Order: sequence, then C-alpha cells, then structure tokens
Amino acid sequence: VQSDVVSNLGIDTRAVRVVGGGCQTGYANFHLTAIEIIIISALISLWLFCSCAIMDDHNDDKHQSTTITPRPYQCEMLEAALQKNTIVCLNTGSGKTFIAVMLIKALQSEISTLSLDHGGKKTFFLVNTVPLVKQQSKVLENHTTLKVGSYIGADGVDLWKEKKWKKELESHQVLVMTAAILLQILRHGYIQISHINLLIFDECHRAVGNHDYAQIMRDYVHRQDAQKRPVIFGMTASIISGKCAPRQIESKILALESLMLSRVATTKYQDDLEKCSTKPQESTIFYRQIGIDYYVQSILNVISELDDISKGNGYSDDILATCDDDLHQISNSTQKDCLSAYEELGQFGLYQIISLLISQHSSMNGMTAIDSSKALAYHQLIDKLKMMQGMCENYHFHHCQSVESHPKLKLLLHNLRKYQMMMAGDDHFCGIIFVEKRCIAMTLSHVLNILANYDQSLSSIKCDFVVGHGTGVNSSQVVTNMTYQQQACSIDKFRHHEINLLIATNVIEEGIDVPKCNVVIRFNEIKTFSSYMQSKGRARAQLAHFMMMIDEDGKLDKVHQINQWSDIQDQLQKHCHDREPGDEIDDILANQQLNLIPPFKIESTGAKITMYCGSLPRDIYTPASPTVKVRSIMSDHGEVYKATITMPCCSPLTESISGIVARSKKIAKTTAAFTVCKELHAIGQLTDNLIPVKYLTTRASEFDDIFMDADKDYSKAAEDNTNQYQRVLPEILQDCHPRVQEVVFLYHFHFNPCYKIYDKKQFGIITSKRLPEIPPFSIYTPDGETKVSILSCCSERSINAQEMHQIHRFNQIISQCIFRIHNDSLHFQANDSYSGYLVVPIIYEGNEIEKSQKANIDYDFVNSVTNHKEALISIDLDNLEMLKDAVVTRNYGSISGYFEVSAISTKRSPIDYMIDDCNRNFMTYYKERYNLEIKNPHQPLLRVKQLPNKLDMLQSNKIQRLSPVSKAHSNTSQTLLVNTEIHNLKSQAKVIEFIPEFCKMSVVPASAWKILACVPSILWRMESILLAKEVANKIQTATIPDSNSDILLTANSAFTMTILQALTLAKACDQFNLERLEFLGDSFLKFAIAIYLFRSYANFHEGQLTTISSHFISNENLCQLGIKLGLPGYIICRKVNHDDSWIPPGYCIKKEEDDCVQNLERKFAKLGTSSNSSAKPVQKLKKKSIADVVEALLAASLLQLGEVSAYRFITMLNTKIKFDQLPNYITSLNGTKIKQIDELYRSYKLMEVEAVLGYKFNHRILLVSALTHGSYNHPRIAVESYQRLEFLGDAILQYITAQDNYHANANYTPADLHDLKEASLKNESLAALTVVYGFHKYLFQRSPTLFRDIHQFLNIINNEDGYFRQDLPIKDKLLAYSKYMLVSYDINVPKPLGDIFESLVGAVFIDCQGSLKVVNDLVLKLLQPQKEALFAHGIPKSPIRVLHEKFPSGLSFKKGTSQDNVLKASLELPDGHLFTTTGKNYKHCKKLLCNMALQCLQKE
Repeated sequence: VQSDVVSNLGIDTRAVRVVGGGCQTGYANFHLTAIEIIIISALISLWLFCSCAIMDDHNDDKHQSTTITPRPYQCEMLEAALQKNTIVCLNTGSGKTFIAVMLIKALQSEISTLSLDHGGKKTFFLVNTVPLVKQQSKVLENHTTLKVGSYIGADGVDLWKEKKWKKELESHQVLVMTAAILLQILRHGYIQISHINLLIFDECHRAVGNHDYAQIMRDYVHRQDAQKRPVIFGMTASIISGKCAPRQIESKILALESLMLSRVATTKYQDDLEKCSTKPQESTIFYRQIGIDYYVQSILNVISELDDISKGNGYSDDILATCDDDLHQISNSTQKDCLSAYEELGQFGLYQIISLLISQHSSMNGMTAIDSSKALAYHQLIDKLKMMQGMCENYHFHHCQSVESHPKLKLLLHNLRKYQMMMAGDDHFCGIIFVEKRCIAMTLSHVLNILANYDQSLSSIKCDFVVGHGTGVNSSQVVTNMTYQQQACSIDKFRHHEINLLIATNVIEEGIDVPKCNVVIRFNEIKTFSSYMQSKGRARAQLAHFMMMIDEDGKLDKVHQINQWSDIQDQLQKHCHDREPGDEIDDILANQQLNLIPPFKIESTGAKITMYCGSLPRDIYTPASPTVKVRSIMSDHGEVYKATITMPCCSPLTESISGIVARSKKIAKTTAAFTVCKELHAIGQLTDNLIPVKYLTTRASEFDDIFMDADKDYSKAAEDNTNQYQRVLPEILQDCHPRVQEVVFLYHFHFNPCYKIYDKKQFGIITSKRLPEIPPFSIYTPDGETKVSILSCCSERSINAQEMHQIHRFNQIISQCIFRIHNDSLHFQANDSYSGYLVVPIIYEGNEIEKSQKANIDYDFVNSVTNHKEALISIDLDNLEMLKDAVVTRNYGSISGYFEVSAISTKRSPIDYMIDDCNRNFMTYYKERYNLEIKNPHQPLLRVKQLPNKLDMLQSNKIQRLSPVSKAHSNTSQTLLVNTEIHNLKSQAKVIEFIPEFCKMSVVPASAWKILACVPSILWRMESILLAKEVANKIQTATIPDSNSDILLTANSAFTMTILQALTLAKACDQFNLERLEFLGDSFLKFAIAIYLFRSYANFHEGQLTTISSHFISNENLCQLGIKLGLPGYIICRKVNHDDSWIPPGYCIKKEEDDCVQNLERKFAKLGTSSNSSAKPVQKLKKKSIADVVEALLAASLLQLGEVSAYRFITMLNTKIKFDQLPNYITSLNGTKIKQIDELYRSYKLMEVEAVLGYKFNHRILLVSALTHGSYNHPRIAVESYQRLEFLGDAILQYITAQDNYHANANYTPADLHDLKEASLKNESLAALTVVYGFHKYLFQRSPTLFRDIHQFLNIINNEDGYFRQDLPIKDKLLAYSKYMLVSYDINVPKPLGDIFESLVGAVFIDCQGSLKVVNDLVLKLLQPQKEALFAHGIPKSPIRVLHEKFPSGLSFKKGTSQDNVLKASLELPDGHLFTTTGKNYKHCKKLLCNMALQCLQKE
C-alpha cells in the first residue's frame, strides 16, 4: 500500500505486512484488530480500483496496454502477499504480473535511494528466460515511478566487478534479471540477501533440483537470519514441475513451500477467475508412425559413409586424422536431424531439411576464420548432402504432393484447413504449433510456407519459428540456436500479426508475451504436467482450441496421462486454497550429500566458489578444460572413489590435486574441484570475490597500489584527453630580478664561429642569482649555424636606481621593436616580471675574450637607446650620415616591417623613374597610390633589405629563405613597397628603395639589432636547459644514491642535453625531439615491467601478466605518473614565437584579465611551484604526450646512466616496484624431478637445441618448459607451458632489437625504427627462424590441429621453389622466405612457431640470472641472418604505412560482418579504388587490404 495513503490514517506501512505474519518472514510480532484489517482491506481495494492502467501477464491481440478494473481475486492475492511469503498459483493470463507490480509499489518505501552500506534495500524481479527480462522491466517502467534496471548475460555482466555492480545497485531501485545473474553476484559477495526487501520469482515452479531459483533460496535465503530475510513472492500457473501422480501433489507443494519459505495461495473467487481466463476446447487426434522404406534408408546411408572417407582423395593421412572427430560429430548430428525430419514430416520434410543443411554448411565452409579440419569436414559433408538431394529428386520427394504420403503431416494440414475454415468470419486465425526439436521447428516452418504458396486452402498461413538460444544442443544446424534479437524479431512479427502461425519449442511455453491464440497444437508428445498447463494456457482466445497429436502406439497410456493431468489441474485448486501457514520452516538443502563439504566462503566478502578455466589464456590449439580422473578403491565399506584433477598446462596450478575418498563418483569429483578452488584462491588466481583475475574489467584490487587513479573510470578517458597545465619556470630564474645596490651576476653570450656581424656588439643578461654551468648549444642564424655559450663575467658589480631604470627602459624598447611583442595579455612590469633576469649590452675592458675576462654593462649604449622619448625617430634629411648602420621602417601603410639601410643612393631621387615601371616616377606613384606629396624631390633614395621577422632560430633551414617581402609582390593591390629588381648573373637579389622622407629610424643600430634578434632563441634555449637540468638533478638524485652524486650533478652535461631532448615534443619544431628516445624507452619499460611481473607473480599465467603489464605501460597510467612527478610543466611543446609561449625579460601576464589562468593557478597549486603577483603561463598537452615524455626520460637515464639507474627511474615513478628485491624464479627441484627432467632432456635430444642456441642450460626444466605447448601435460612431472616464458621473451626481444636498431644508425627516423622492429619480430619472421633452426621439431604438443597447421606451413615454404632447401645457407633461406611472404601475405603461419623462439629467449634470460649481455649476444647472433635478409633491399616498411605515404589525404577503412558473421573489412582509396576482404581479426584484414591495394597500384 502506498505509504502516503496509509500514513494519513496513522498506520505504519510495515504493519500492513504483519497481518498473520509472525516471525516466519522476519516481520514485527504484533497483530491488528479485526476492524483494522477490514479498514485496510477496503483501502487496498479502493486504491487498486482507482489506480492507473496495468497490463496483464499478456496483452490483448493489439498488444497495447488498457485501463482495467482490479479483479477481486487480484486484491485477495495482494493482501495475502502483504501478510506472508506467498506463491500465487493462477491461470495463464489472469494478471499475476499486476499483483507483482502492486506489491512492489506497496513496499516501495523500503527501497530508498540510500546506498546498501547505509541501510538501503533493493527489489529483485527474477525471471527464467532472457526475453522475459525485457518484457517485465518494460512493464515496471511503464507502470511505476521507480528506477528499473534490466540485466542479461549478453550485457557482459559476467565480467563486471564490484564497483560496477555497486553503481548499478545505487542507481536503481528494482532490478530485473535472470536468476543466474543474481546467483552470481551473491556468490561474489557484491550484495547480501539482507540488502533485498522483496524477491519475486516468475514461474517459481522451476525451483527444484539445482535450478538457479533453488540455489538462491537454499544457499542464501535459508542461511540468512529470519529477521533479515526478504519478502518472497512467487508466481506460477503450474505449481508442479515435471511428472507427477495425483498422490504426489501435496508432497510436491510442501517441498516447494519449504524451499521457497512461502505458502501457496489461490483465490476463493473462482467464478471471477474463470471469467477472466478462458478454458480452451481440448481434443486429441491420433496418427500412426510410418517406418523407413528402402528409398529413405538408402538416402540416410549416404551420411554414414562419411565415417569412412576414402584416402584416395588427395589429403594426407595426418590431415585426415585431425578432422575425424569433427567429421564424426557433424555426420552423427546431421544423420539424426535428417532422420527426425523424415519421421515427423515425411519425404517432403526430408528433402527440405537437406536443402537447408546444404545452404547452412556452405556458408560455414566459406568462413575465413573456420578451423581447417572443420573446413575439410564441411567439404565432405556438403558433397554427401548434395548427393542425398539428388537422390530425393530422383525419388520425387521434392514434389509437394509427397506430403500426402506422411500420416502425421497430412493430419496436421487437415486440421489447419479445418481451423481456418472455422475462423473465416470475424476471428482472425492465430496459432502456435509446439514441437520438440529445433530442427523440426525450422523445417516445419519452411514446409508450411512452401505449401501456403502451393495449396489455396492454406494460402492464409504466414509462418515463422522460434527456438532457444542455448549452445548445448547437439544439432548440425547452426542457425537453430537463435539469438535473443532473432527471437524478439520473430515474436514481434507474431504480436503484430505479420505472421499468424508460430512454430516453437518449449521456449515460449511460459512467460513470454504473445497474442491470444485460438489454436494451439502439440505436434509431439507432452512430457510433463507443467508443459501441459503452460501450452494449454496459450489458447486464451474465446472458443479457442487445444489439440494434442498422439501416436497410436501406446495411446491408451498417453490418454490416461492427459486425463490424469486434467484431474491434477482440478485438484490443485483445492490443495492451494486456504492453506494454513504452519510453523517456522527449517532450511532444506536440495542435495544432502553435499553437506559433507562445508561451503568455501570468503568471510570478508561473503563470496562463494565460481568459474575459473574459462579465464585461462588459450588459442585454437590449446584446450582450456581440466583433466579429471576417477579411480575406484575397494575398502572395508565397499567400493569408494577418489578423483584427481590436473589443470590445463597454461594454469599456474601445475600439480595434480586429489580430493577425499567418497562413495560416489560425483562426490569424489566435487571434493577434488573444491580443493582446486581453494588452491587457486590461495595462489591469487581467484580474488576474494572468487572471480578469476582475468575477468576484472580494469584491475584487481591488489594492484591498485601499482597504478595511478585506481578508482578512475577509464571508459571516459578519451573525453579529457587534452588538458591545460601550468608551465614551470626554472627555480634558479624565479625571483632573480637584480636589486638596487646589491650584487648582480653578469653573463655574456659568446658565439662560435663568430660571423662578422656578431662581433660588433656583445650582449648578455644580469640576474641576482648565480647560474649553473650551461652546456653550449647551436642556433641557426641567417648567416649560418653558430654555437652559443653563456659565460660568466667574473667581476662583481652593483647597480644604482638610475642605471636600473635605464636598463628597464632598454629591455622594453628591444622587446617592442626587435622581439615584436604586441600581445595584449603581456605587459611590461620589470620588478614583478615572469623571469627576473634582464638583457644588457656588454663592453669588455680588454681586446681578448677569455672565460675569466672582466666586463661591464655598456651604459653608453643603453643611454644611446633610452635617451630618446620614442623608439623610432624621424630622419634628418640634412644629416643622412645618421642612416649608416641604421634600421628604418615606413611611416605609412598598415603593414609594419623593419629594414636595414644597406646604401644611400645619392645618384637616384624621387623624380627618377621606377625601375619596374618606366611610365611613372616615385613622386607620381606615391601621389596616385597613397596621396602623399614628396616635399624634397631631390633627396637621395635609401636602398634597404628587410630584416627577418622570425624569433625561432633553433631549427636549421637547409635553404635560407629570402626576405618574406617578396611574397607581397604577388598581390599588387596590397603592395606597400616600391622596389626595383637588379638582375645579376651571380644572384637575383631584390633591391628595395625607400624615400627617406617617409621613413623613421630605430634607436637601435642594425649591428646590434641582428645580434638582439638571436636573443629570444638563446634565452628560450637557456630556460629549457635549466629546466632539463632540474629534471636531470631529480633523476640523478633518485637513481644514483652514492657519495659521488654531487659531482655527477654538475659534470654530466651530456645527460642534461639528453633530458632536454626527452622533454621536447615533435610539435615544438626544434632541431631534436623525443621520438627516438620514446621508442627506446617504450621497449625498455615493457622489458623491465615484464621482468618485475614475471618474478613477482609466479602464480600468474601469461594472460594475467599481459593484462597487468598493459595497464602499467598504458598512456593513461604513465600520464598519471608523469603528473605525479610534475612533468607537464617541464615539457617543451611549442617553439619560441611572438605569442605568450615565450615571455620576454621584464614582462608578465596580466593576471586580472585572465580568469582562466587564475583557475589553473589554483588547480595546479599543489605542484609546488613558486608564485608571484602575476599570472603563470599555461600549455595544452595530450595524455599521450606526457606518457611519451616519461618513456623518453627513461631512455635518457638508460643511455647516460646505465641500466641500474633506468630500473631505479621506474622505481622513482612508482615506489611499489623495486627491482633489487625480486624473488628468485628458479626453485630447487628434488632428486626425483631432476632425474625425470634429465630423462626428458636425453630422450628428446634437447642438447641439440642448446647447440643451436650456443648456450648450455644450468636448469634444464627451463628448456623443457620453453618447448612445452599448452596442449601437452608431461607424464609423472608437472611442467609449466611456455606461455609465461613467451611473455618474458617477447619483451626481451623487443628491447634488444630496439636498442640494436637505435644505435645502428642515428639517422633512422622513429618510423624507420618501428618498421625495423616490426619486420624483425612479427610472428612470420620468428616462425621462419624457428623452422630454419629446427626448434619446432622439439616442441612438446598434443594438438592435431597444430600438427596439421605446422605441416601445411612447412609444405608451403618447401614447395618446388625450395625456399628452405637444406643445402641453402640460413641467410639465403630467410631471404627467399621474406620475398615469398611479400607476395603471399595471406599465408597461415601458426603462432606457436613464433612463440617457441620467444620462450627460448625468456628461458635463457632466467637461466643466466638475468644477464643481458649473455642474452643480447645470443639474440643478435640468431637474428643476424634474418636481419641481413629482411634489409637486403632497404628498410622493410609496413604496407599500411606505405599506403598512407602514397595517399597522405587519408584512407577509408570500414569494419563489418558478413551474413555468416565473418569479420569483413573494406578499404576505399582517395582515387576511388575499393577493396574488400575477410580475415581472422581487424588488424589482419587491414594488412590484407593494404597489400591488395599496393599490388593493384603496382600493376597499374
């Protein structure tokens, strides 16, 4: 009852549920008076009558909800459910869902939005089938205001971790799901029974045996304290499941009541119930089954011939052997389906199913990803089916008239015609035919649709079929396992009358909402009472018919059974009516024998045992199921059993586990499995929620300390991929502004080589702090490359107030004129500037420039610049000598620019004609163009050349660009310069002529101007080096904790410059960037983390190690680690230019006008950088950029400081990872195991592998393990498969090849390095090495499929061309193979061939105690022939990269699936070419498409 209705009467909502309750259901123990009960009952009835529309279990034919009046029996059942746990037993279509919804609303005050930890509770609505989840959740959403969540297995809920479920539980009040899902989250401890206020079971009669309903009640509700149990509400139309005799009715009801802790209830308003639920007219018709005649038998015998394939068909014995199992399974199921079709549907049905099978198997055989043994089996099967099809046609089975020869099908058609004639009036025909087998449902639907086109009396029939979507059906027909979407599609067609006859298995017997049918036919024998009731309940239309087809053989017994079920139906009403509540019900376990073993439960979470083997890594060659052996033991008490379980070789649990002795095989297996699960939990393979570690969607909780932001939702990571970060100013430059009358430090810029122009004037900086030694660096001036050193001037000096004022003025002038600072966000405020140092001119006391020279600030030069009020002064035409070494600019026009006066043309004046326009002189031109009058027509002209506007001189230009002014001449409408061109044989330099009258002169001479133009690049590089030095100091302090670290901090300038490279992004357009370092650092990081995980988590299999490694080296995690270290502020992502990427001396950012910066300042205050009254500059960075910097810094540490420091750098990133405390992976073996390993070593001649490797193993078990495939279990000794060693070896190979290629050629681009590594380490290359060196011959494996694929691969490469002829040198073999792979890109190379090579490398690394030198020498020796072969014709490029280079505008890849669910991809080139292919994965498809495109382009 809604709380607001009851509260108005002063009655507590909880009290309404207490009527007649007592302690059984955990309610408060008090009773209401009779008058109170009457009042409440009246209120309930009134409320129900006035409530909004709610649909029945099944809607009307129009499938629309209607407003209804609550029926008396519904009110009665709701009252019963509010008083005690109740199982409502009402007919199909009587409105049980209505009662359930009203019960939820009555108790909705308990399902608050509080979290479960704070007392919140949830309602669970459990259903038995997937379609019912969507159906019932839709009802609840339409008719309640509650937040409803629906969950099915297809949503991936099996992989959800606790955090995801917690979010779902907190955001929904009612959860509709299949019972298996609730059982799973209870087992994992994600929710407790005490958190549930109401538990609704739809079709609760299924709660028997080990059904999910029964397990929930038995294992969880019964075990919960009575006061904390939820309300139980069950709904069913048939209280009894399975077979039942009349005398068993009471006992079955009691068993269900005991299990459900409820009482069965039905209504006393039987008359009202009968009015609302129809009773169809039942009838039975009999048919006689026919036998198999000679013709049919001859057809079916064709299938049996598949078990004995002739070996003269061109296939080798080993290939035939591998497909025997597949062929046998397919042939058996096909034969059964064909036989069933003939028995049920006669000759015509047999022909139709054969035709359907041909179509299905042909599509399966065309799938690219199908196993080749199955492909051979399908090929053989299709041939036989086509032979059978031809025989059917010869026997005329394909004619529609043949349906008359089969009594059962003929009888069905006769009754369908009869029912159609009966309903030819107002009623529309709507029927269901229930069949037993899926193949019959599909075939009968096909047959009836064909006959509807042939037979006029059946023309109104429109047919389709619905079957289940389980995978455990032994059927040859793939499509008969319908998906939920396919089921929904067929049912929707039926609901909307697009079809009027549905052929179905028992999947729609109960629950699913279908229209009221006027005909329901049971085509096969009914097996259980519940099937009888449920299918009969589908005939709900007025004057409906329920027909059962019965074989005359044993018809008396079958008719008796049906009559008995009819009697049971009547008796059920009596048994279910007015049942007494009884005493407290004890907990009853369905299987008493399992009580011998207490349940394994994690107390902290409440989780119980679940699945594991499905989480193990495997390929198509590796089984993922354990081996179970049960042996019989004779004891004094008779025969007992003991089970032993051996996990798959890929499981870390390598030892066989035995259970306790038991009296049955089932219990013996159970005890062994129980022990295995405890062991798996003990070694960390199962979490405390008993979930296999692989199934965690992000990370296991025990790894939260390894990763940054462990609780972050990484599914939204792409949304904030780019963020703003505050730039860091070197600490030495913070608060370093020179102070009046205090000691300042003077540094000068020394150029080497010093071109003529750069020795005319010297400049430097002053600061209040002593700078560390700064390594020399290059800048690229218009005159060429020069090395710049920032040297200290030894003499100490101080500055008075007047001098300081002049220096401030000097910096403001040069910033505005030379640095071109016209940014509104910057303003000059020298005393509070961003970087406190100032630029000053320098004068030397001597002629020699030495390191320890004495120098001072050239105040004369400062005064010559600052004595003028303006930075630009007018030209005195009477004193043109002032223009020598001058810089001028125009005082007209809108485009600014500065020009050096190269000469004064005294022989030319404004009255002369313009060189490029002989019809006009300068006076005419300026008058016409600018309306300017030249006052002095005889003044000389100035010959000038434009000064570069570029601040960035940190990147070399192979071709020095000419003045950008030349670009202006392309558009005469905007020409502001009057220039003449003088053609010279040696050069074609453009000469610009100015009118002195229309110019102004800069107060800074040209000689000083050119030097000052270099200053922004010098200062930018100086700041960057100081930043790099800070990072280098941090890294050295953390990675070299010895007494000599102080020396290294100042002496290792090479390390500083390498760090600078690591901090510089490619988009900074510098002479260097981090990309090569990032390539090396990425490989070393994978290698180091692989070592750490391999040794730290010895019980984790390869899949788990790969998952954890991928998370650690992911851009997301590395970005967070970089932010933790404060790296974003040190990253150089832009070049020096005129915006605020570089702030000149004396300037700062206007804080009051930049709210964004204010917010960022607060956000990044935790970075620990000092602040002043001005704002700080920010920069935008992508997460990948930060991650790349982390990897590049790792590479810098590796190159300059060594591997030990590189390991310590990773520890600096995350202190939880310590490489100096790793456990030793090698465990000592006892004498017996050593003897067994030595026996394997000798008998399989593994010393030959050592000879090829050039390495002798100290621990031979590593060599055996490296050669053991996951399909092989060594007898008498537990040996791990090679998967963990392959994981380690892959990382080692990547690092060694990356390092080798990095040092091989400094000119290799990052793309070249990636191509080299990919070509060397791709599976095809490693597989070739394995075959060339013969490692595959020593592989321990028991997979016929792997044996066949390796054999086929060897046959292909050893064809008539003899790529791998024994007489060829290894290099020539590999060269021939590489050429072959270029043209045969779709060859199937078994992955284990490449894995063997990687696992052997990993085994050597572990055996030699991690000596990289040993492994490096071994790997490079083995790879050298392949390297020479692969690179014989240059660097091998990825076809995808090559195609991108050909079409830089972009390639259009599209991914999809074909009609047969095969992965399909297409590629469209910009020129219109279209290519399509199928493949095993999308990456493979892209490679195939690019190769196809390149071959096509090459032909053209």
